[in-house]
Amino acid sequence: MLDAVDAYSLPVLDPGAGPGSFQSCSIRNRLDYIFVSRTFAGLVVNGGLERRGLWGTPTNINPPQDWEIYGDIEGPEDAASDHAAIFVDINV
Repeated sequence: MLDAVDAYSLPVLDPGAGPGSFQSCSIRNRLDYIFVSRTFAGLVVNGGLERRGLWGTPTNINPPQDWEIYGDIEGPEDAASDHAAIFVDINV
């Protein structure tokens, strides 16, 4: 038996503007995950997706309307990545 828990299933993980982590951040674009052991799952106190460096779909002319981006990102070529960063805080 695999002793791992998908962090998205934890009530303290807030995905924010969308359930996914890639480009438009739809559920079909959930490509990035964190898995924690069952032992650590109860110690996760916070989590989410950091999207401020993500422009969204590269064909978008305008910035995403669903989340805030850093002010110096003016197009997809300026984005830090086409993936949002998923994170969890574990109280150990």
